[in-house]
Amino acid sequence: MRAVLPLLLALTLVPVAAGAREITEVTAEKPAWRQVPLKRAPSARELVALRIGVREDSFYGTRHILVDVPAGPAFVAQIMRDPKAPAADDGILWFDAAVPAHAFNSTRPILNLRFLMDEGCKPGEAVPPGRGPVQVTAVEAELAPIGP
Repeated sequence: MRAVLPLLLALTLVPVAAGAREITEVTAEKPAWRQVPLKRAPSARELVALRIGVREDSFYGTRHILVDVPAGPAFVAQIMRDPKAPAADDGILWFDAAVPAHAFNSTRPILNLRFLMDEGCKPGEAVPPGRGPVQVTAVEAELAPIGP
């Protein structure tokens, strides 16, 4: 019982924000960056499977965002919402993407993602009023083998 008491005390001292999710706000004016830790760098026969969560109430109309890995060659995932899709139960829309190993230009197990928003405006045209940032609430990454 004496050994359990310090453990329980330590658990009660953990800050509440430790479990909170980081929110990345993507605006049309500038890209947003997110570092995603991996267990290890992918090999040539693997890819990084991404699952990206976006707050539903910030993602409406014809908005879409592009996700890329600027350090690697030519990886881009376009995230768009189907206007006929039903509302999400938890308020989070989930999107899947895959980053091939050749786009991972690092030996460190950290994936640097850049989010860019396209508002459907012409270059130099003002973003329509009332549109706040798209909020990316979660990015999950997992290494997956390619092929059989």
